[in-house]
Amino acid sequence: MKYNYKVQYLKELINFLQANDPSGEIGRTKVQKLLFILDQKYNLGFNFTLYHYGPYSWDVSHLLQFAVNQELITEVWNQATGYKISPTNNLDNVETEEGIKENIENTISGFLKYNVKDLAIIATGLLIREGTKKNLDEIAQMVHNIKPGSDLNKIKSLLNEQIT
Repeated sequence: MKYNYKVQYLKELINFLQANDPSGEIGRTKVQKLLFILDQKYNLGFNFTLYHYGPYSWDVSHLLQFAVNQELITEVWNQATGYKISPTNNLDNVETEEGIKENIENTISGFLKYNVKDLAIIATGLLIREGTKKNLDEIAQMVHNIKPGSDLNKIKSLLNEQIT
């Protein structure tokens, strides 16, 4: 079945995470942050804004709801962990254009070692960097101001690993 490229990216992201993510958990926040990172590199056309857990896109939220409505994925709510996303057999029927799978593998592989909280810190730093000419220490301080519960040295370390 032919869907637009955003659905194709979602399909390949979910498949990649299911096959490679050591945590085994695919949730809304993780999908939001990883699609933000992919959008930064491949200009997928999602509009992101700064929100509680870093970059957030209503476009991604609507995409996930569309995928649920089309029975491409399921979402199960857990009070402790939030929504868990799982692919359905229908997701396998989504045709994917050449290059999308490779784009995801090449971009997301370096982020698999991070938990969702760390991904939120990194994505927030990337969003701040996008709109400013601040240096890494200034970006880290801005992230810390937004996320005061996070250790400033850890923020600097995470950003140093991913923001060059």
